[in-house]
Amino acid sequence: MGVFREKNGHGCLLRLFSLWTLWAFLLAFVVPFTLGESSVPAGKKIDPAMQYTRRIWRIQDGLPEDTVQAIQQSQDGFLWIGTTGGLLRFDGSHFLLYNHANVPALADNSVFCILAARDGSLWFGTEGGGLLQLKNGSFRAYGQAAGLTNGFVRSLLEDDRGRIWIGTDNGLFQLVHDRLQRIDTSAYVPGLAVHAMIEDRDHRIWVGGSALLVFDGNRVSVKHLPGRDSENRVKSILETQDGAIWVGTVGGLNRLDKGVFRTVSEVKGSARTLRQTSDGILWIGTIGHGLFRYAEGRFSRWTSADLLPSSTVLSLFADTQQQVWIGTQDGMMRLGKTPVSVIALPKNRATRACACVLSVVPILPCKGGLLSPY
Repeated sequence: MGVFREKNGHGCLLRLFSLWTLWAFLLAFVVPFTLGESSVPAGKKIDPAMQYTRRIWRIQDGLPEDTVQAIQQSQDGFLWIGTTGGLLRFDGSHFLLYNHANVPALADNSVFCILAARDGSLWFGTEGGGLLQLKNGSFRAYGQAAGLTNGFVRSLLEDDRGRIWIGTDNGLFQLVHDRLQRIDTSAYVPGLAVHAMIEDRDHRIWVGGSALLVFDGNRVSVKHLPGRDSENRVKSILETQDGAIWVGTVGGLNRLDKGVFRTVSEVKGSARTLRQTSDGILWIGTIGHGLFRYAEGRFSRWTSADLLPSSTVLSLFADTQQQVWIGTQDGMMRLGKTPVSVIALPKNRATRACACVLSVVPILPCKGGLLSPY
């Protein structure tokens, strides 16, 4: 993938194709070939893995450690990656590492979550080192002195009013006038641990962890999940394009159906992270059970035995080109839509043959980096 940066700070992809070469390529491969009676019938769905190309980064490729816990993109097109060994800025080719050695404000190198705020600033939650903000090129730490009484920050959210919510292992906070104020949830659950937050289309704030709470204006309600209490610790929450609420827990995945959460039996293991790409595909990352893909009412699953570097998926991020960035326990992977797809055509009864057609996806100029499907 080639990325260059213009004076305005935006990155674009540089790929030159000869039209005549492309047509020659197509003509060369639109060829008949003989199939036996056991051939795949026309119209049968192709393995979803064939629709993607992949690229994997590990320590030898520039990561400080292989465990990738958070991935986010800033307004200038850079990718920001939280690992257990530090924070990375990635331009598509090179990594720039930030850790306690060169950023004293980063008290702990393990970055667990990242928020890209609308004002262009970035917020980082660490495992034991509190909260960190990057704004106008400067890092600032928020810890005990700023009112943050727990340094294990697991989830960050900016709501439609621009308020920053901070979820920790012991308490929920909001940033108010540059200080962290604890939100009292003792009436609903003692000692709330927060691991996931979203704002839905009705501007309600869903907060999940040791319990699942919904903040609707001045009202707070507790939502109940199926299964035993030990299985109901919330790890991820997502509202999909159809307005459905999905909640990942230690015990699996649940979907809100007519006001009641129901278990999604196809997904096994702790559903650590959820993401939907703009094409409507739902991605579910699990602990030890791989990556699930839900599209057109069907689930498919990939593990370290086939596509993934690890069956433990810790983070998911989708860019504007429907590329999926996957943080795992053993490196980071990018899945890009392949520019060539194989389409089976109806078999000719006379010649008992079919044609193989290659479909080419054009690559268009873009603003921002990291948008090539390769």
